[in-house]
Amino acid sequence: MRLFVLATAVINLARPAESYPRRVLRPKDNVGEILKGARGRDEVVKKRYTIHTEIEPGSQGAGTELAMDVVEATNSAVTPDTKIKDEKGNEFTVGNGGGGLLLYTLLVTDTDTAEGSDTFSILALNPETDDMHGIVEKRGPSGERVPYKIKQTKGENQGKAMAQEEMDLPIPDWHCDVGQDVLEQEDIREDEETLERRLTEDEHDHGHQHEDQNLSTMEALTKTLRGIKVNPLNKPRRLEAAYNFEVELFIEIDNALISAMGSMNNAVNYVNTLVTAANTVFEKEIDTHLRVTDIVVSTLYDAATSTSQALDIMRTTYAGVHPNVDLHHALLGGIHGGGIAYIGVVCRSDYGFGLTSGLSGTFQSMGETVLWDMLAFMHEIGHNFGSKHTNEVAHYDPPIDTCGLGQCPATPGYGWSTIMSVCQGCPGAYGNIMYSFGGDYDGSGDVNDILNWPANPTLVANYDASHYSVDPNREAQRMFLHIFSRAPTGCVALSSPAPLLTPAPTLSPTSSHGIALYDSSLGAPKCSSVTTSCFSGSLLNSRGGIGGISEPNGSNTLDACTDGSTGNYHVDESVDSIKVSAVGGNIQPGAAVKIDAKVWAYSTTADFVDFFYANDATNPQWQLISTLNPSAAGANDVSAQYTLGNGSLQAVRVVIRYNGAASPCPGGAYDDVDDLAFVVGAGGGTPTAPSGPVTTPAPTKKPTAQPTKRPTRFPTPLPTPKPITTTCGAVGTYCDSSKPNNCCSGSCQSKGRYSNTCK
Repeated sequence: MRLFVLATAVINLARPAESYPRRVLRPKDNVGEILKGARGRDEVVKKRYTIHTEIEPGSQGAGTELAMDVVEATNSAVTPDTKIKDEKGNEFTVGNGGGGLLLYTLLVTDTDTAEGSDTFSILALNPETDDMHGIVEKRGPSGERVPYKIKQTKGENQGKAMAQEEMDLPIPDWHCDVGQDVLEQEDIREDEETLERRLTEDEHDHGHQHEDQNLSTMEALTKTLRGIKVNPLNKPRRLEAAYNFEVELFIEIDNALISAMGSMNNAVNYVNTLVTAANTVFEKEIDTHLRVTDIVVSTLYDAATSTSQALDIMRTTYAGVHPNVDLHHALLGGIHGGGIAYIGVVCRSDYGFGLTSGLSGTFQSMGETVLWDMLAFMHEIGHNFGSKHTNEVAHYDPPIDTCGLGQCPATPGYGWSTIMSVCQGCPGAYGNIMYSFGGDYDGSGDVNDILNWPANPTLVANYDASHYSVDPNREAQRMFLHIFSRAPTGCVALSSPAPLLTPAPTLSPTSSHGIALYDSSLGAPKCSSVTTSCFSGSLLNSRGGIGGISEPNGSNTLDACTDGSTGNYHVDESVDSIKVSAVGGNIQPGAAVKIDAKVWAYSTTADFVDFFYANDATNPQWQLISTLNPSAAGANDVSAQYTLGNGSLQAVRVVIRYNGAASPCPGGAYDDVDDLAFVVGAGGGTPTAPSGPVTTPAPTKKPTAQPTKRPTRFPTPLPTPKPITTTCGAVGTYCDSSKPNNCCSGSCQSKGRYSNTCK
C-alpha cells in the first residue's frame, strides 16, 4: 500500500514554536518535494513551515501573497494499522497495501504561533505526484472569516501554490436530533442509585457516567472576564509529545459518502482529514488523541429517515458487540443534515455511539464545507466526551451562551461561541464558532480548579459586551475530567508505540525549574537534571484508586508501599503534589532544602502529615524530618526543611495518615504515601541531622464533623517497613484499628473511624 502525507495544523505541546526550526516557503517552492527532502535527511523534529501562496485574481487580496503557519501531522488519525472493510466486503489494513489505497500526508495549522492561532488550515499532499490541495480560513480585516482554496500542481501556474477565495458558503441545514432514554448508573454516588437519563442531544439529555457533565467538543468562545487566566501563545504546555490519552474510534461510512467522494480511496482520506484536523484541538485542549481503528462501509442506515432512527439502529446492532471500542461513530452522506450522540459515554460499549450525517464536503476538492463537516463531527464527539449544549442551564450554570434560548447577540462577531453551542443559528452563522474548547490546563495545580484552565486568548480578544459567552473554559475542563475518569480502566491509554516518553495520565509542562516525569523503573516521579527545584506537577494528584479521580500511576512510591484504598477524591486524605526547592542555589549536598506539599485533609486533629528523606532513591532508607497536623479540613499547603546529604539521586516522601504512628509506610485505609526523586549536583556538603520532631503523639480528641460515612473496620494492611519509634496511645485515646500495636496496651477497639479507642 502507498501512503500519502497529510499536512495539518497541530499544536506543539513540547516547547514554544519558535524553538523549532521553521522553513519559509515561497509560492514557487514545491511543498511536497521539500517535505520529502526533509524526511530523506531523517530529520526527527516536526516539519514546520510558513507557506506563502499567490492569491488569484478576483479574490480578496488579489496580486498579493497569503501566508499560513503549518506543521506536519506526524500522528494522523488513520494509521497503517487501521482496518478497512470496503463496499465490496474486502478487508485489509492501510499498511498492507490492500485495496490500492493511497493515504495522503496532512499538514495542519500551527496554532502555537500568533499567525497560526488566527487561521485554520488543512492541506493534503499526494506523496506520488507532490501535488497539494486544501482549505485555509483566515480572519478578514473586519473580523470575518475568509476561506481560500489552496492548490499546487506541477505544470499549472508555473508550479506555484495558489489561493482562491471561496464566496458565501451556504450553511448546511444542520441540527442535533432528539434521542432516547436509558438507565444509567451514577458510579460516583455513594448510594449508587440508578437514574433515568435521556441521552441524546438537543432536547435530549444524555446520561452521565461518573457525573462527568460538561465536556465539549471543539471549542469555547467568548467569556465574561471573571479573573480567569489567559494562556499566552507559545507557552509550553506538556512534555515531548502532544497528548497523554487516546480514544479509539470505530468509524462507519455509507455509500452516499463514497459516491460524493468519487472513490473509496478518497472516502478514507476524507475520514483521515476530518479526524486528524479535529485532533489539533483535542490534543491541545483535552490532552486526547483520536485514533481511527476501523473504517467500515455500511448500508445499515440507508433506510433511516432521521438521525434518531439511525442511532437506534446503531445501538440495537452494536451494543456490547465491540467491548474494546472506545467510541463508535458513523460519518454519513445520507439522511438529513444533523447529528446525534450519547453524552459522557467514552469506553461504554453499550452507549458509546453517535453519528454525523449530511456531510457535504469532498476530499478531492476541499472547500469550506470541509471545515463545517469537521465542526459537526467534533460537536457530536464532544457530546460523547460529556458536554451538552452550552445554553443548557442544567448543564452549565450560568449558561456559556444563550443562542439556543433565542437570545442572539445584538451584533454579529467572529469566533465568539463554541462548537458545543448552536450559535450558527444567530447572525454571523458559521463565523460565530471558533476552533477552540475555550481553554486548556496549564499544569500548575489541581485539574478540578477552573483557575488552572486559562481561557483561549483569541476568545478573550473577540469578547465584547454584546456577546453572551461566559467562562467557556468550563467545556474543556469537563471534557478532560470525563476522559481522566476513564484512565484507571486503561481504556484511554496510549497505543503502542506511544508518542510520549511516559504513559502518565497527566503530565506537567516542562520548565527551567524542573518538572518531574514518571519513572517506571523507580515507580515514582523523577527530575532528571540538576535545577533549583523539582516539582511533581499533577502526577501525584489524588490517592491510589479511590472514588472520583484516581492517582496517576498510583501509588507513586520507590518501594512496595501502597496507598489506602478507602474513600473518595477530595473528601478523604490525599497528597496532591510535592515540590523540593533549594534555599538559594541549586540542589546539591549541603544545601538547605524546603519541601512544599499540597495535601487534602479530612480532619485537623486525626490527620497527620509526615515528611521523610532518603539519600539513595534506588534503595531508600527513610529518615523522618518532621510531623505536623493540617491547619484545616480540605486543601492545605504544608512544608518542612532539611539539609541535603550526599547522593546523586535522592528522594523525599510525604505521608498523610489518619491516626496511627509516624511511619514511612503506615498502611492505613485512608493513608496516602507519595515520593519525589531528584538528581543532586556535585557539592562538598556534609549530611546533617534533619530538623523537627521525630515523634508525634496520638490525637487526644475527635473532630466534631463527619462529612461521610466511615467503615466499621479497616482492611488488612499490606506488609510495611518497620515503623519509626513513636509514643504509644494511652487507654481511651484514638487509634487505628488496623494497627493495634499503636496502643500501649496492644489493643485497639474498632467502633468506626472516629470511635476507635485504645483499651
